[in-house]
Amino acid sequence: ADTLSGDANHRLETRLSSPEDPKLDSAEVDMILIVNTYHQTNNRIEYVKKLKRALKPGGKLVIVYFKKGEMPHGPPEEIKLGEMTVQEELMDAGFRTVSSGKLLEYQYFLTAYN
Repeated sequence: ADTLSGDANHRLETRLSSPEDPKLDSAEVDMILIVNTYHQTNNRIEYVKKLKRALKPGGKLVIVYFKKGEMPHGPPEEIKLGEMTVQEELMDAGFRTVSSGKLLEYQYFLTAYN
């Protein structure tokens, strides 16, 4: 894994996971960020449950994903997932709160709290 460190309070680590295994230990991380790849996950609700277990208490999962509709960027329309679908999957996986952000032109982002 690649680790970027500034001081002892800030650490970023990237991991290449698979569609079946996020490769994270229980209560290992404060935040998980998934950008533009959520649709590639097999059995998404079960996968998100694994992500939830990897979060420390109070941790959060942030998903950035392409909005529905024809756009010059992103995957084909037929494989895009609507924001409400992803919100429901996060809640079904056991997250207590999901908030939505609309700051991006082609993507929405969701934050799910452990």
